[in-house]
Formats: sequence, C-alpha cells, structure tokens
Amino acid sequence: MTIMSSETKKVEITNCEYKVIKNILAFYKHTFQEKDKEMFIRDFINARVKLSNYMESVIKRFTLDEIITITYTNNYKLVYTPEENLVDYYKELQCSPYCFNKDKAEVVLEVLNILELKIKGIN
Repeated sequence: MTIMSSETKKVEITNCEYKVIKNILAFYKHTFQEKDKEMFIRDFINARVKLSNYMESVIKRFTLDEIITITYTNNYKLVYTPEENLVDYYKELQCSPYCFNKDKAEVVLEVLNILELKIKGIN
C-alpha cells in the first residue's frame, strides 16, 4: 500500500460511481457500524462483495489504493459526464432571465430530438 502524502493525486470518480460507493458504504455502516470502512476494504480485497453486476463493474474499475483514498481520505475529484454537463448547461439556460438563453435551451432540446437522444433531466 502506498503511503499518502500531501502530493497524492486525487482519484477521479464520476458522479454515478460516487453514488454507488456511497450506497455500498451506507449498507456497510448499517451492518457493521464503526467497522464499516474496514469491512468494506476487507471484502474488496477478498472479492467477497456481493453486488449487482452494475455495482460490481463500477467497483472493479478502482485499485485498492484508489478505494482506500476514496473511502478514508475523501481525496477524490468528481468528474462529470458530457451528459451531466449538458443537463447543467440546459438548466442554466432555462433559469436565465434573458430570453435569448431560453431560445438556446430550446435549441439544445431540438438537437437532442433530432439526434433521437434522451437525456434524463432534459427530455
């Protein structure tokens, strides 16, 4: 295991991955109380974590050092998917007091409809 230093690079994690890990830790907290993080790390090492296929695919992306960094030090950086960025942009346009921004929001919606793409939070 790598010793943490002040120069340790933050682990990049998507919002979706963050939610999965947060939900898993909530389960462990409920089950093991104060030993939640230790038990999660133990199960991660021993590959005994019984998860849905989706959760398992999210967790397996990380190394042990990254899981420890996320779990114990909160030294991570949330990165947003292009879809999440587009939803934020669309919401900003909709809330704008300027009519030309509301027109831009309609353009975003129309482009998604033309491309036959569905993004939760927009269409």
